[in-house]
Amino acid sequence: MASPEPSNLGPGEALVANGATMMRIEHESMVAISVQRPRNLDHVLEAVMKELRLVPNYAVRNYYVLPFKNEHGTADVAGPSVHLARILLRNFGNAASRAYVSSMEEEYAHLAGVFTDLQTGVRMELPLTVGRWTKQKGKMICLEGRWWIQAIQAGASKAQRNAIMAGIPDWLTQSAYDLSRQLAVDDTRKKLSTIIEWFLRHGVTRERLERQLGGSLEKLSDEQMATLRGLANAVRDGEVTAESIGVEEATGDDAPRSVTDILDGGAKVTGGVQSKAAADAPSTEPDAAPARATNGGKKPASRASVPAPPVTSKPAAAPPPAAEETSGQQGWNL
Repeated sequence: MASPEPSNLGPGEALVANGATMMRIEHESMVAISVQRPRNLDHVLEAVMKELRLVPNYAVRNYYVLPFKNEHGTADVAGPSVHLARILLRNFGNAASRAYVSSMEEEYAHLAGVFTDLQTGVRMELPLTVGRWTKQKGKMICLEGRWWIQAIQAGASKAQRNAIMAGIPDWLTQSAYDLSRQLAVDDTRKKLSTIIEWFLRHGVTRERLERQLGGSLEKLSDEQMATLRGLANAVRDGEVTAESIGVEEATGDDAPRSVTDILDGGAKVTGGVQSKAAADAPSTEPDAAPARATNGGKKPASRASVPAPPVTSKPAAAPPPAAEETSGQQGWNL
């Protein structure tokens, strides 16, 4: 069936058609450039390291640490952030990445992140699902209006990060990740009191920070310093809520999200970067969903059978964590 002539398209259809044409032309131009200027991996590594050292205040944003607790104890889940993914993409060259919404349901948005290596022709596409229900201050709320839009945008960033991490060589990601953590340690030691005050303003006491870090704030090791900054990054970027840090007991509805809930393919338990084999492996909890709170913390059989949790506060009354943290960035110069 022939495509309709541009003159027969409506305004919206014409806009989409013109956008697709521009993307095709741009893609073809980038492929032509990649043939003329092939990638030099030595130069890529040098450029990435140089950019990280050039502005260390921004390099500290390049990873996150998420608190995780279960019946076996506690562990920190760490991984590269979307900020680091974009640095790698810029310097890797001859590559393109994007994220898009593949489909929408009443309570879920299904997204996909795409990474294309124009030089080798390798294309990676990873799915990610964002749920409308979220937990804030002990209550389940349904995201509406601009809060729901912000949650989808945050999910798109995660989807793009996951796709870039899947396409970039592991050794390059690990090198950039390790340097980012070291720069964060040095910077955090200089700003320790400011960062602690920032946590206090967000309701995280010194006792809870020490419980999460496993040591006194007066005598933090390099690894604990890196973890502290990673936790702050995660809260700022909306990866986790401040109330989940240093929780003394976490069971049922009050427990931090499971590893499957919080990772979506981008991190690893303890302080490293997840391997591609682990990232590509099928999840052991494919149906872990935001609506878990109505089932006593148990996983529902499928998303189709998940009942909507009771709304304990007016849906639009409270913003999600990512929006809440915007004002918290003031007074902390990263």
